[in-house]
Amino acid sequence: MIKLNLEIDDEKFELELPTGWDEISIKQYDEIVSLKQGGSTLMQFVNILKILTKVDEDTIMAIPASEFQSITDNLTFLQETIEGNEDVESIMIGDEKFFLKKDFEQLTMGESISIELIMKKYDNELSKAIPELLCIFLRKKKENGKLEGFKNSFMERAEMFSDLMISDVHNLFLFFSIGSPTS
Repeated sequence: MIKLNLEIDDEKFELELPTGWDEISIKQYDEIVSLKQGGSTLMQFVNILKILTKVDEDTIMAIPASEFQSITDNLTFLQETIEGNEDVESIMIGDEKFFLKKDFEQLTMGESISIELIMKKYDNELSKAIPELLCIFLRKKKENGKLEGFKNSFMERAEMFSDLMISDVHNLFLFFSIGSPTS
């Protein structure tokens, strides 16, 4: 994160901006992808800033136009492809470690049906489905070292997964867009 010091209405204000996709959560990524195209480019940018900084619209609208260039300069990564970690084996969330289920060719009926229902629920909009799909593909290991078997109760993990960084899981979901896992 980069911190920019601004002055708005004679008050000093600090704006924290991400510097790369590795600082954007899955939830923020979906909100950015979901923004309606069209209209004012500047208003689009205001909406993106609201998502990335959690600063209210009135405050963003009060930023001097002369400061906007430095802000946009720091967000050029949004125009770039997400560079994710291709070899993710596990992800730590708090003090829990979740491992990636990689045997895509050997999904159970429950996993297959869940994937189908999730994609249908979100009209095949992958950015919206990622947290729930992670409930299928991120698992804890049992004492014997094997991944836990899928249970519907895993879907309760979706909110927790939505706070993961998009760069940590992006390459996993290339599987869904190109039809095969990345190597």
